[in-house]
Order: sequence, then C-alpha cells, then structure tokens
Amino acid sequence: MLTRTSPEVRQAVDQTTDSACLCLETLVNSIDGIVWEADPRTFRFTFVSEQARRILGYAPEDWLEEGFWEAHLHPDDVGLAIEHCTGWNAQSPRRCHEYRMVARDGRAVWLRDLISIEMRDGRPAGLRGIMVDISEHRRLDKEEARREIERLSLYDGMTGLPNRAFLHDRLAHALKAAERDHSHVALLAVDLDRLAHINEVLGHQIGDRLLVAVAERLRGAMRGADTVTRHVGDEFVIIMEDLANPRDAAVLAERVLDELSRPFALEGHEVNISACIGIGIYPEDGTTPLVLIKHADVALHHAKEAGERNYQFFCEEMNRSSTERLQIESNLRLALQRGEFHLVYQPQVELETGRITGMEALVRWTHPELGMVSPARFIPIAEESGHIIEIGLWVLREACRQTRRWHEQGFEGLQVAVNVSARQFRQDDFARQVRAVLEETGLAPECLELELTESMIMQRPERVVAVMGELRALGVTFSIDDFGTGYSSLSQLKRFPLDKLKIDQSFTHDIGTDAGTAITCAIIALANSLRLRVVAEGVETTEQKRFLIDNGCHSMQGYLFSRPVAASEFHALLLMHRVPLAV
Repeated sequence: MLTRTSPEVRQAVDQTTDSACLCLETLVNSIDGIVWEADPRTFRFTFVSEQARRILGYAPEDWLEEGFWEAHLHPDDVGLAIEHCTGWNAQSPRRCHEYRMVARDGRAVWLRDLISIEMRDGRPAGLRGIMVDISEHRRLDKEEARREIERLSLYDGMTGLPNRAFLHDRLAHALKAAERDHSHVALLAVDLDRLAHINEVLGHQIGDRLLVAVAERLRGAMRGADTVTRHVGDEFVIIMEDLANPRDAAVLAERVLDELSRPFALEGHEVNISACIGIGIYPEDGTTPLVLIKHADVALHHAKEAGERNYQFFCEEMNRSSTERLQIESNLRLALQRGEFHLVYQPQVELETGRITGMEALVRWTHPELGMVSPARFIPIAEESGHIIEIGLWVLREACRQTRRWHEQGFEGLQVAVNVSARQFRQDDFARQVRAVLEETGLAPECLELELTESMIMQRPERVVAVMGELRALGVTFSIDDFGTGYSSLSQLKRFPLDKLKIDQSFTHDIGTDAGTAITCAIIALANSLRLRVVAEGVETTEQKRFLIDNGCHSMQGYLFSRPVAASEFHALLLMHRVPLAV
C-alpha cells in the first residue's frame, strides 16, 4: 500500500540534498587544482571548478564553451596534448600527462592533468580529472638543471676539480683582488710524468684512478685559500692567492713534489710517478690570466727539460727561448717543401790504412731569415713535435741516393752512416721504409749503416731487437752512436746485432787525462771483446790519433782530417785521397 509523502518530509529531503551539494562544492573548490568533467566523445567540458579562475584566469563558465581547451593549449603542446588526452580505451582508463595552457594574462602555465574515464559496456561514459599547476616545480627543475649544466661546465667530471674555464674566471678575480691589496698571486702549472706509459702498460682505468688520487693529494697539500684545478690531460694548475712573499710558492711546489713522489696503491698495483712544476708570479710575470698561464707553462717546459721532480720560476730569458722555439717549430713545417735542408758529410778514416771508408751524413738547415740554424737547436724540437719522422726519411733517402752516385763514379764500397731518432725507429713500418728507400735509390744494403743511441735501444729492447734483425737480414749494419754516455752493460749489448761502437767525442777530447784515457781504453777493449769495430769521434790532434792507433781503435772522424762538408767538397776529398793516407 502506497502512502503519500508529506510536505514536511519532502522539504527535509530537499534541505538535505542542498546541504550535501553545498558540502560537495566546498570540497571540490578546496582542492588545489582544477576539477573538471567532460563529454568523452567531444571532450567538451561539462563542469569546471572555481580554481580555474585562480590558476588560469578564466571563469568556469568560459571553459564550457565548445573548443575552449584546444584553443587555449600552448601552441607547442597542442598535438601531443590532444593525442594523450583523447586516446582512451578500456585497458587504460587512467592517464597522467603534463602540458601547458596559456593563461588569460598570456603566461604559459604547466599543468599535470590526472585523467580518469568511466567505461560502460566497453564504451566511454564519463570523463573527469584534476589539473594541478606544476609551473613552480618545473621552474625549480629547470633551475636545478641549469645549475647542473653550469657545474658540469666548470668542473672536471673525473676528478671533481674545477676545470680550465673555472681557472680563468677564478684567476681573473684573484688578480683583481691582488691589484687592490698590493699582494702577489702565484700560478703553479703541475705536469705528471709517465702517465702515458702507465695508460699503455696498466690500462686507462688505472690511469684514470691515478688522476683521481693525484687530485686528492693536491687538495691535501693546499692552503685553505688556494685553488687547484685540472687544466688539461695530465696537467693541473694551482692558484695561490694573497702571497706576501712570492718564494712561498716554492714551499708549496716542494710539498707537492714530495706528495706525488710517494707510491700510489691502485687496484693491486703500486704506481710510481713524479711531476714537474712551472711557476708564474703576479704582477712580475703577467698581469692578465692569459699571460700568467702562458708564462707558467713556459716555466713548466723548462722544468721538464731540467729533469724529473723539478720546479722552475719563470724568467724573461725563458720567454725569449720559448718564442724562438715556437718560431723554429712553425718554420720546420715548411722547411722540407722549400728545400731548406741539405746534407753534409764527415769522412770516416780507417786508422790502419789511412783511407776513407765511409762518411756520416748530417742534416743542416739554412733558413731564409734565421740563416744557419744549429742542429742542436732544431733537432730536439723536430723530435718532440714529430717533424723528425719526415725529416729523417728525407735524410735517409738523400744520403742513400748520394752514396749510390759516388759508387757509380768509381768509389765502390763507401758506406754511409745515417742517424736514426727514437721516434723514427718506433714507427711500426720503419723497416719497410728503409727497404723501400734502398730499392728506390739502388744502394746495396751493406753500404748503409744506421746509427742508434744507447738510450734508444734500451727502450722496449725486444721490439728493437726484432726491427734490427729484420734489417740485418737485408744486409744493413748498425752502430751505437756516442757510446759511453748511456748506461749499457756488456750483457745488454750482447743482445743487439751491432757492428760498431762510436766513442763519444767528450772522451776523445779527454785523452791524455787519467779519466779520459782509462774510459777510452775500456770502450775499445769492450768493443774488441764483442768483436765490434770502433770509431772515435771528435779526433782533433795527432796525439789523440796516435793514442787510438796504439790502443787498437779501427777508425776515426773529426776535424784533424775534415769537418763535415757539402757533397761537392766530399767528392774532392775522395779524388784527393784515392791513394791511402799516410798514418
């Protein structure tokens, strides 16, 4: 039996409903985001909470217009936003997407839209979600990313030390402060020795670990006000600020050298290194970062030339030397192309018969502006820069060609000696190059003598023996140049297929003194025990010559007979001495 609801009951129900709606509206508007509902077929909004006005500036009723959402998306996000927010199916009823909308005042507002779809019978029946303003989070993320990029641009990723860019900025500030306070700044350029060798033998992983360990020791050696940076490769730079006495930089340099001389324990290996340091002082050695860094590098170069565990302060003489060196190196690049090199030949005379048996080919450089450039100046630079490889090959080819020409003119059997640099000899195809030159010039291999140094053959001796053996099989002979200045032992020399020892001219000059006489006699005796021929260099007096003959030396070269001369003058010597020389 149905009963009619009384007016009082209906009024109570209406009041309860209104109260519930009011509570729901209050709840929705308290949410820190835009609550919305939309038609899943057209994506037209059917409800938008009041927060829309606060976040984007548009009244909720504005959102209910057809196409409102699409029209107010940020132009760069339209396609992606629509793709993510409209591609619904029963398997993915919820989705979160971030995009930008353009606010009434023109701002781009980042929103995180948490979207949910109600599915009925496999078809979308309702679409609702909450848009949360994440612009501040995005800004903070962007700021953090910017700071990280800035950090990466100013710090070395491996050691964590400030990098080269930081160095220039920090040094500029330090120099300004020093100018204001009338104090000094010291810049120490620290270069590690043997890192390339460690990378080659133990691997780059150990080399990298070593750099990190070096960075830690450098940090520990610094004063609180000092800054240590990784400049490039195995070079570090230290900035010492607020120095009352520039000599304080020497105290730090010695402390750094001591720290780095202690062994490093790395993955079961005990690694030993040393370092050299170049020091530049503000304002004496430069008043700008670029000049001070340059002069510290110049001082570093001189420290490395002086030997391991060495430091040098910059001086202007170094700068002149460095400028000259740079000029020589830049001109070496074009010297071969311009035909500025030529060879001179110094005769080698057999002491027993007095006849010319061969000659040493020596390179000379005549520069159009610098004039005659001493080999002592340009050969070390060519060696270090790598130009020696091209120059050495030219010398070899030219010497073989000229010797072959003398053979054709009736002076058969002449043997030419050519110096080989360590860098040349280390080339993988050195033996092939020599073979190709002999074939090209037509010189018999036994008429070519390659002069090596003691220090060269003691580096990677197994490799040296293999290359020498390959060339010896062709007939090429070998001598050790400047013997006695290195550290060869009898057992070491026996390993190499040598033919001659050349006594260094410093010992020849000392013949007549107790030390010079004893050393020369010992070298001759050593060579004879190994069945090697002996050539004495730098013979200048008849007394030296007589001593060498009496003690069993085989040949000589030096000013007593002839200085190094051009090919035409050497040819005249050959013509003059067809008859054996009087002893």
